[in-house]
Amino acid sequence: MSDNQKTKSIFLTFLMFTSLCVGLISIPVASAVTTSGTITASETWSGTVNLNGNVTVAEGATLVINGGTRINIPAGDSLFVEGSICAGDITCGAGAPSSQGAPIRFVWADASGSGPGNCAGAPLNNPDPSCGSGIWLDYTVDVQKTKLNYVTLEGTYGIPVQVQNGVYRYGALVLNDASIDARGLDFSDVNTTNILVVGSAAPTISDSTLTLGVDGQNGGEYKLEDLIKKTLEIWGKNKSYHEKFIVLTGGEPLLQVDTQLIKELKKKNFYIALETNGTIKTKLKFDWVVVSPKENASWKLKNGDELKVVYPQNKINLKKALDLKFKYFFLQPMSNEFKQLNIIKTLNYCRSHKPWFPSFQIHKSLGTS
Repeated sequence: MSDNQKTKSIFLTFLMFTSLCVGLISIPVASAVTTSGTITASETWSGTVNLNGNVTVAEGATLVINGGTRINIPAGDSLFVEGSICAGDITCGAGAPSSQGAPIRFVWADASGSGPGNCAGAPLNNPDPSCGSGIWLDYTVDVQKTKLNYVTLEGTYGIPVQVQNGVYRYGALVLNDASIDARGLDFSDVNTTNILVVGSAAPTISDSTLTLGVDGQNGGEYKLEDLIKKTLEIWGKNKSYHEKFIVLTGGEPLLQVDTQLIKELKKKNFYIALETNGTIKTKLKFDWVVVSPKENASWKLKNGDELKVVYPQNKINLKKALDLKFKYFFLQPMSNEFKQLNIIKTLNYCRSHKPWFPSFQIHKSLGTS
């Protein structure tokens, strides 16, 4: 074989080898980002994501968000999750964990000067252009695959939720029967309610910072001394000691209440009651403690004055609960599409299982939020 032929043969062999190697190499391709509409499979967000409308994660689909991601959202638009969302948690699939220094940020645009928004018509008649913005986790969410780890919500007005006929509340993060785990949540420049828990949802939320909404009645961010001053102002100056009764409720109040708040309220002669879901143990001293556990949440605080259980909940053993250190035991009929049947079941159970006694959510009967 001539030198020329050998050269050609070697060159052809090299080309074939190179071609084979290229075929074995997987070149990563950036996955498409749904900026509006519906996510129907698995999708990952990283870096900066600019949405231009509402986004829905369909049932069975998964949205993974890596730590440090910023999601910019138009005023009035929302993220609706029916499937699962894994935000900054490697245990459910995030490639990069989020942290206090590298959170996942949902940032809503400023709508100042804009015309009426999504809630302008009946029945809300709310002209605010930002109305309707927030994150909604629906009852179909796969709680095993859903984690919120160091997530911040900035500049959201809130999603309206009808809590009774004609009565609406707004939530930046709405959990509609979605008992999820969340850690390191933070809210800034929100409207009213940070986390609105709907139905029988019992989320586990830790290491989070909640703020008072900036648009609601008496809303704002308060230093301790200003909060006490506002409390006394609302209460009025001519009340007696026995009338100074304050209930710390939520959301979960033990995410925010601390020793200094209790100490200052006591200085002003307030009788302090706590209403908690029992997911957080506490050494704080209250005058009255009401614990209302949920079957899908970790129940840790198992002593107090009143135990209130929404009925029926199959995972709570009512017989064993009577061995716990409570003075009173109440069953409340679950408020859902079987409300009337649940009332009958509650009354029948209490008749035959003393000392359980029926209790009713008066605010729902009155149509107040």
